[in-house]
Amino acid sequence: MKNIILRERIISSEIDKSVKSSNINLIRYNEEKKII
Repeated sequence: MKNIILRERIISSEIDKSVKSSNINLIRYNEEKKII
């Protein structure tokens, strides 16, 4: 049972990381568009 919970946590943290990085990329993209 513990293993399942642990795996869920790892997956959710991986999703969180990817969401954060994609948000950062979006912000950068928007900043670059403003400059142009």
